[in-house]
This record gives sequence, structure tokens and C-alpha cells, in this order.
Amino acid sequence: MASVDPAKDLRLQSFIAALKNARKGDEVLGVLALHGDVEQRYRQMSHNVELAPLSDYDLDLLAPLIAKKVKEGVKVALVDFSCGSGFSQGLAKTGACIVTQSAQGSTAYSIGAENTFSRAFLRGLGQAGNVPTNLQELFLQARSSPSDDQNLPQISSIPSPLFNGLSSLLCHTKEKGHQLDLIPSRSEAESLNVSLSCPTSTLFPGFDLFAGLKRGVDEVASDAIREELRAKVGEYQETYEKFYPLVGKFRDLYAFADRGEKLPDTPEYNEKFDQLAREYARAALKLNNLGDQIMRLEKEAYNAHYAKSDAKKPGKPNPCSSFRLL
Repeated sequence: MASVDPAKDLRLQSFIAALKNARKGDEVLGVLALHGDVEQRYRQMSHNVELAPLSDYDLDLLAPLIAKKVKEGVKVALVDFSCGSGFSQGLAKTGACIVTQSAQGSTAYSIGAENTFSRAFLRGLGQAGNVPTNLQELFLQARSSPSDDQNLPQISSIPSPLFNGLSSLLCHTKEKGHQLDLIPSRSEAESLNVSLSCPTSTLFPGFDLFAGLKRGVDEVASDAIREELRAKVGEYQETYEKFYPLVGKFRDLYAFADRGEKLPDTPEYNEKFDQLAREYARAALKLNNLGDQIMRLEKEAYNAHYAKSDAKKPGKPNPCSSFRLL
């Protein structure tokens, strides 16, 4: 990928210019809604975003300027709504407030949908009158609003107890919902491998996809939410372990398409295909429904976690709660 000079790109130049001109006591907020890499480069702190076709920009390049300005007394916040935005939480090391649409390892980017965290956040940012007084309050308001997606929005000041586990799990539930809901047909044979591929590295043999999530559930503050989450996660794991082998079976059926050949059109092949499609559809629907329930509980767990966190206690300012909106 080629590199782009951000000073020549309207989506970053105003943010960089504002940073350079900021003085002690100033506030600088940057909001990015771009295509982003869902994987990090070697030793990368954040990730790359696309500023032009086939050209990208490493957000790590912003870190020295942000850190310099924070040391000078400038309050800096960066909001990343791009794919792979969770990686940008690494920029919190600069002392800035970092808000991301998703968690690390999650590719979700759904700003175009009607009810999403990103839209709720932007609405709150632009509304007049009774509004949150700081960026942390705005984040919490947007995160608790109704949402059609299953992103795991993050803010650098308040980590979620379920952050690591759900970040991996989301790849197989609502984030890929339009693919899991799909009942494969013969006409979609060529694209099935893409539709059912998870972009994370959690599919290596022997990897326990649910280990991190279960550890996170153990840290949930509310006893009632914790027990309900345990039950739902257990049911999800049981369903998932039955569902995922179906993916391999479909790929076996589509091996003909992978070789550039036409799919067989025999009664035996079609019967096997139809039966597998029905099993797949049932399992996918159940996974989506359980995913909805788990994410609802995650929001409740996050609110309970926040109620007990130091971030809410008086006298404990942080880069996000001290970034004023009024």
C-alpha cells in the first residue's frame, strides 16, 4: 500500500492543523470514519486507515504530536469509527482520550445503519440543550442507547470486564449477522468461503474461543447478571460447537466451485445440500438470538462495572471525563 500525506487529505488535515496550533488549556477532538485495517502491523500501536484508494496512513504517526501536545496541557481526544478501530485504543498511551466503535479483533463498521453507537454518539455530540458535559458521559449515553449492531464500543478511561472475550466472540455473531442469517444457495457457491470466514485468528485448532469470555464473566460486578451471562454463554458455546463444523461441510460441498467446476446436479447431492442448509440456518438463527441476549447483558454488566469503577468517583479525573463538551 502506498503512503498518503495526511496534510493533503481533508479528513485528517484539520485535526493535525488544530493539534499544531493548540495551546495549553485548548481542546482538540478528531473523529475518523474511514476504511481501516482489521489487523495490526508488527509492533504497531494502532492500525492503518485508508485515505485514498490503495493508499493508507498509519495512525501511529499521530502519536508523537498528540503526546507532545498533551504534555503542553492540551486536551486531546480521538474518536475512531473505522473498521478495526479497537486497535486505536493503543493511542491512549499518549495521554489522549480514545473512543472506538469496536473492540480489538472486531471488524465492525456500521455507521450507515440507523441505530448504532456511532450515530448515537454523533447525535449527542451535535445536539443542543441538555447534553452530557464531557466526552466520557457522552460515550456512556451513546453506548447504552438502542443499537442494531453488536459492536463493543470502548473508551480508554473505562475498560469493559468482558472486553477480551466478547471481542473474539463477536466475529461469529451479530457482527457477521448478515452472513450467519444467510441460507446458502447454489448460486452463492463461489462466495461461501468468504461469507463464512472469520477475520480473527481465533480459529486455530485447539484455541478456546470462550476462555477469555468466561474469565470476563467472572469479573462482572452484578451477581444476577453474572449468572445469567454464564448460562447464555454456555448455551452459545454448545450451539457454536455444533454450528461451526457445518461450515466445513459446506466447503466440502463447494469444492467443485473452488476448482472452477460446476456443482453436481444429482438428487443425492441436492438432498445433502438442502439438509445441510436447513441445519445451518437453524444453528445460525439460534446463534444470532443468543448473541443478542449476550450483548444486552453485556451492556448491563458494563453499567454495573462503571458504577463501581474509580472513573466515576469524585477527584478522579481522566483524559475523557476532563474533556469538556460545554
